[in-house]
Amino acid sequence: MAGASGWYDAHAPDLVRRYEAINPANLYSWLSGLLPNEPCTVLDIGAGSGRDAGWFAAQGYDVVAVEPSTRMRSEAERLHPDPRIRWINDQLPDLTVVGPLAISFDVVMLSIKPTETPQLAADKKKLILSAYHVPGGDEGVHGLVGDLENIHKITDTVGFRYKYDPNTQLINHPAGLMVLDKFLP
Repeated sequence: MAGASGWYDAHAPDLVRRYEAINPANLYSWLSGLLPNEPCTVLDIGAGSGRDAGWFAAQGYDVVAVEPSTRMRSEAERLHPDPRIRWINDQLPDLTVVGPLAISFDVVMLSIKPTETPQLAADKKKLILSAYHVPGGDEGVHGLVGDLENIHKITDTVGFRYKYDPNTQLINHPAGLMVLDKFLP
């Protein structure tokens, strides 16, 4: 994963400019009525420029913003100095800093990794559940794994687009939030 952080460090100025050019109020306007009204805690894994963390904080939510890239995190802290945001240097799959905090999150933002295997997903789930000790938490942690055909079926169904870049070994995708329970029976 250090290779990915290094890539983000090297490209931080351009990425920050591009991420910040998107107005989060417009991006998330469709969430009106879907997010909790009462104060809640958001976990933003891969917080990038901090745009989304800043938006959630502006809505009154407490945010734990996880970003492994030093340069991205530094820019995010500079651009979004809200006391509701706690910036953390951590990364998936282990979340070795966030896990021991034992915080219960109401909203979790993260990305997919279509090359993940069922065994890796199961191992991550065990790790996450052992760190948080939340009653019934095993019902709320799910890893979607499968062959590319089935992954494409679900991402196409919900309108999520991504592309793997073999040169950087990164999965390129738009930043955003998807409320999956609206698609469940």
